Order: sequence, then structure tokens, then C-alpha cells
Amino acid sequence: MEMRQCRPVRFVALIEYTGTTLDPLEAFIRAGMTRAGECARTGDGVVGVSFREVPAAALGAVQRVKKLLDRQGNMENAIARFKEVIGLNPNHLEANYELSICLAKQGNWDGTIEFCQKAIDINPRYAKACNQMGLALYCKSDLEGAITHYKKAITIDPEYATVYNNQAYAYEKRGNLQEAQNTFEIYI
Repeated sequence: MEMRQCRPVRFVALIEYTGTTLDPLEAFIRAGMTRAGECARTGDGVVGVSFREVPAAALGAVQRVKKLLDRQGNMENAIARFKEVIGLNPNHLEANYELSICLAKQGNWDGTIEFCQKAIDINPRYAKACNQMGLALYCKSDLEGAITHYKKAITIDPEYATVYNNQAYAYEKRGNLQEAQNTFEIYI
């Protein structure tokens, strides 16, 4: 996968994998067709990717397993990996955002705020980071800050329904019940 500015651009080469003992990614790496280190440092390069098809009948089971693995996941390892990526490329948008998610799962609101802010600094129009920042501020009882970030997320993406729900809870906690009701109605 060719990457530019940390975003996938196109598949450079494809290989079908049907029952061989040779790992297709290893074939690309050995052939010198990847530049993963360059991609990690600069956001531009070629990385090996793979995908698997899941039969529609198995989708529910796969989603249940994913949720179970997410709950049992090694958060410390994930945090270390995201920090490693950020160390190589401090402007890696997704790594900063995903690190904020991991820290939120641990209840580390200061860390969540720090890496949400970095993601917002990289891309001020990143609605998901604005919403995540609002959640962290809400959890720290900074309702004004939370509402400000929810409003920013809604301005960026008016179709982002979850933000309306989060904003309504912040209004409710602040005691502004009419505004909470109005916002919940938009959400519904």
C-alpha cells in the first residue's frame, strides 16, 4: 500500500494467497518492494498490508471475538507501540488519536487530553478527536470545555450523531435541561 501523509493512496502490487506456505508480505519485503521505515518516519512510503474476507454468515461471530479481544487486549503494549510511532513521526495523526483512545480506556484523562490536542493541532478539522477531547474534559468535570469541543465536532461533521448525545449529557450535567432535551432530540 502506498502511503502519502499517513494516508493510504493505492495498492502498488497484489498477490493472491491461496494455501501457500510462503507469506505474501514476506515476499514483498524480500523483493525490496516496501519502505515501511520511511513511512513510519515521514508518513510517506510503501507498507505491506493484507486483508481477509469473512463470510457474511460468520460476521456476527467475528465481531463478538473482536469485542472480546478488545476487552482483553494488552493496553500497555498498544500504548507503547503508539508512542513508538509518535517518536518516529510526531505528526502521525492516527497514532496520536488512537493513543488518546487507549489512555481514555485506562481513565488517564490528562494523557487523553494531551494526545487529543496533538491530533487536533495536526488536523483542526478532525471531528473524532474533538469529540474524544470533549469526553475527556467531561470526565474531568470541565463541562464548558467539553461542550466547546462537542460544538466544534458538530460544526466539522453535522452528521456525527454520537457527538449530539455526548453534548446533551454535558448540558444535562451542567443543569441546562432544556438545551439537553433539544440536543437529545437532534440526536434521536
